[in-house]
Amino acid sequence: MNQQTQEDKIVNRISAIMWVPIQDIMGRGRTKQVALARQIAMYFVNRAGSGVERTGRYFDRHHSNVSYATKHIHDLRFCDEEVRMIIEQIETAMPEIINSEQDYQI
Repeated sequence: MNQQTQEDKIVNRISAIMWVPIQDIMGRGRTKQVALARQIAMYFVNRAGSGVERTGRYFDRHHSNVSYATKHIHDLRFCDEEVRMIIEQIETAMPEIINSEQDYQI
């Protein structure tokens, strides 16, 4: 039996909420919707306590990409209504794995 990791659960939830296939989130595509879904996924995986190095390995990206995505989404949540609503949906759907703002690395 394959047990889903915390990272897998986050990506699955974001895929469902944003209507972006998991393989696109995990892939190399750079369309606006795919890139936003991937950045939000990196933001939440990092917030969940994985750290930038581990999150980078999970997404097959350099840790600097994770740092950029985390800061970018953190900033967007205050000035972009769509991003704020997506973040609120994910936080509501997954409160058990989302740590407080101070617990993640940028």
